[in-house]
Amino acid sequence: MASDLALYPILAGSRIRSQVQYRVSFVLYVLGNLALTGVDFLAVLVLFEHLPLLAGWSLAEIAFLYGTSYMSFKATDMVLGHLDTLGAFIREG
Repeated sequence: MASDLALYPILAGSRIRSQVQYRVSFVLYVLGNLALTGVDFLAVLVLFEHLPLLAGWSLAEIAFLYGTSYMSFKATDMVLGHLDTLGAFIREG
């Protein structure tokens, strides 16, 4: 089990290096994610255009909550996101 856990950082680093290898694709991926996040947050802004508070939460509080949850989700996705395809990666070499 310990050797399996030691192997994971190597595989995660390999995955990150492979994503950065194609720079244009990586930049377009990042820009696409930023655009989708902006559209999602735009929906929150539309809600707060009509409501000054939502269940006692202000726009600044919701923006902070949205940002921190998004960043933690993306960091986890970067490290663990493709764990479900690990078996196929191992079989294909």
